[in-house]
Amino acid sequence: MASKRHWTDEMKMDPGDEPNDRVRALRRSYHRRLPERFREIDGYWERIQSGERGQELLYEFFRTVHSLAGSAMTFGFNDMGRTAQSLETICTSLMANPDETRPPGEIPELIDRIKTLASNPVDEIDIFG
Repeated sequence: MASKRHWTDEMKMDPGDEPNDRVRALRRSYHRRLPERFREIDGYWERIQSGERGQELLYEFFRTVHSLAGSAMTFGFNDMGRTAQSLETICTSLMANPDETRPPGEIPELIDRIKTLASNPVDEIDIFG
């Protein structure tokens, strides 16, 4: 049976590689996985828009956005992270008021903004100064 690949497999580096090269490899790997994260967020948002408001769904939406906000900042995608934090705040409000019939209109705008910010080439974002 073949073993499942781990995300770190694609960034194997030689012991002599520079630390900055390692960080850049991590950032590229993270960046390549963002579309998967966006599909999750889009799926939760579609369900919420269709009227589904269960606490579990709202929590999963919040958790996914919260995770994106933190990881984006960790990997130097600061604008994307701050935008995700704004969305996270709205998610918290949604969880507190699950019976709200119309979710805040800013949600689709924030989701689109996050995707736009993620579309920047990863090597153009300089986290080293």
